[in-house]
Order: sequence, then structure tokens, then C-alpha cells
Amino acid sequence: GQRGPDSEELQELQDACEGDMNMMRHCRQCRADAVGLLGEDRGSEFTIDKIDEMEVNYAEAMVKRAEVHAQIEADLAAKKAKKAEPQLVQLDFGSAPRKQYRSVLMAVATQGGGMINQHFGHAKEFLVYEVSREGTKMIGHRKTDLYCTGGDTCGDAETTLQKIIRSLEGCEVVLCSKIGYEPWGELEAAGIQPNGEHPMEPIEDALVAVYAEMIENGKLDELPETVHQASA
Repeated sequence: GQRGPDSEELQELQDACEGDMNMMRHCRQCRADAVGLLGEDRGSEFTIDKIDEMEVNYAEAMVKRAEVHAQIEADLAAKKAKKAEPQLVQLDFGSAPRKQYRSVLMAVATQGGGMINQHFGHAKEFLVYEVSREGTKMIGHRKTDLYCTGGDTCGDAETTLQKIIRSLEGCEVVLCSKIGYEPWGELEAAGIQPNGEHPMEPIEDALVAVYAEMIENGKLDELPETVHQASA
């Protein structure tokens, strides 16, 4: 009977646990037996019956294991040394004055590859980033129902759209490759600005560009609650 955490609660817990480590925020479901990459489950290739049929040379396997572990330790040492060096993030914000602005949550529709390459209506989830003058940081993902179910016409999907809008709570911008007129209006009414101006661009570059534009337009001079109330 225990409910799952909502997006805000999950982010708060991840932020509290992060400390000096990079928190894993990509996982869709925790599994101790997961095999493969994020979004690429290869568990079906390593079932028990297939393993039973394998002929394994354990002596060679242990040598290979030692080599892999040595390489992992070397890579970790190199990353630790690099992290200890001062890292200056330089972002191009045009003529915007150099002063502090609040961070902004932005949602992204993507099919992968680090690109903004998915139509709003075809997204089953959105990646959520925190964007500030210091750069971008992925903080999680929001699963949603599919708004468009076929062709170029989404039909009457008002209920589904409202669910999507609720799932994007806290986000001020949603970036996608394309978006229809009706969801655009509903998102704006909910205080979420749709943006289809960066199709097929790298996600981080587009996020920084949108953030810089918000600074130029004075949208970060207000608190998020004020922005949403004005939009509503």
C-alpha cells in the first residue's frame, strides 16, 4: 500500500544523497540482474539455459578478468585526477549581463543520441535537466502516456495531454523537434513554454541557448511561481 515518490520527492532525495558523487538518475527500474546499457536491455542474451550450454575456460577468464579490473582502476584514477583539477565552464550567453540567475528545469523529448529528435506527441517520457549559468545537469526522467497514437493526427487526447502536463510539473520549458498547435496552447496555459526551434541539435547546446534567451528576455528576473501565475 505504499505509494511511489513523485518527481519532486525523488529529485530531493537524489540531491540529498549525491554529495561529492555523481548520482545515477537515468534508471527506469532498479534491477540487480540488469545486463546491457541504459535503454538497451540485453538480458535475453544471457539466460540461464544459454549459460549452461557455454564452454568456459576459467583460467583464461580469470586472466581476462584481472586485465579488465586493472584497466577499470586506471580509468578511475585518471578520472579522479582530472576531477581534482579546476574546471571552468564557459557558456556563451551573448550580451546578457554577468550576474546570478535562478536555475530552470527544462524537459526534453528525445529518441537518444544526445539530440532533440522526437515529436512531442510521440514521446513516452521526457528527460529533465536543471539549467543554470554553470551549465546543464540531468536530474531525471518523467514517464508519460503517448499523446499521438498514429499518423500525423492525434485526435481528441485532452485527458492524456493533461496527464502529460501534470508529469512535467516544475518544468518551465519543454524542447522537442516538433509540436502541434493544441498541445502548444495547453502547455502555455499551464506555464510551460514549448520550444521546437532546436530540432536535431545536441541537447546541452539547445538548453543553454534557450536559457540565454530567457535571460535576454528578462524571464529569469521573476520567481517561477510568478511566471506560472502570469501565464495562467
